[in-house]
Amino acid sequence: MDRSVAMVDHMLRIGSDENGLPDVITTCGTIQATYGGSIGMFDALDRPIAVRLEKTDPLRNVFEAMLGELASPRLGTRALTEALLKQCLILLIRKIAPDPIEARWLFGMVDLRLARAVLAMLENPAQNFTLDGLAKSAGMSRSSFASNFVTAFGTTPIDLLKKIRLRHASCLLESTELPIGVIAKSIGYESRTYFSRAFRHEFGIDPRSFRMRARSPGVPDPKVV
Repeated sequence: MDRSVAMVDHMLRIGSDENGLPDVITTCGTIQATYGGSIGMFDALDRPIAVRLEKTDPLRNVFEAMLGELASPRLGTRALTEALLKQCLILLIRKIAPDPIEARWLFGMVDLRLARAVLAMLENPAQNFTLDGLAKSAGMSRSSFASNFVTAFGTTPIDLLKKIRLRHASCLLESTELPIGVIAKSIGYESRTYFSRAFRHEFGIDPRSFRMRARSPGVPDPKVV
């Protein structure tokens, strides 16, 4: 008789063999996979990803290890499952796009020259980038770079730079005790007031409240006035 066994939230095993062991595993959920904390790897995905995994496939082994960890949570389960999930994503990308050029759609890129500009922003978000400078790093004219960038990422280079800076700031707020003014300068904002205004616009909350919320999970967001 067919059996469906709920394991954990968003995961379901469906099985029908004579021993009661599952032969199909269906998972439903949302995975936020970003490059450099800002570029959504699957934002430009316009088709489902479906792969068949043989018993000896490394991806299957890692995926089953992650499911087993989630089914029986223990000390360190969260850290381990996060590491296993990263392995799953890497192995999946290698499987569906073994050639790095073929994998560019994962980052919404239609022109790999844009990658040089994006990587420059990711590696040094505090640098005083200009549209002309970014176009030069991509080896493109200013107009061609700007047009192709918007087509690939759905946003302008400067707007993406702002998002990269603010995402980086959010990580620093969560993981360090650095003063907010220092964080603002470290990502290229000379004015703490301007940084706070930009941060509130991006996250709907000011930097100080964001840090307090991150340090106190489960506490409702403070009202933004």
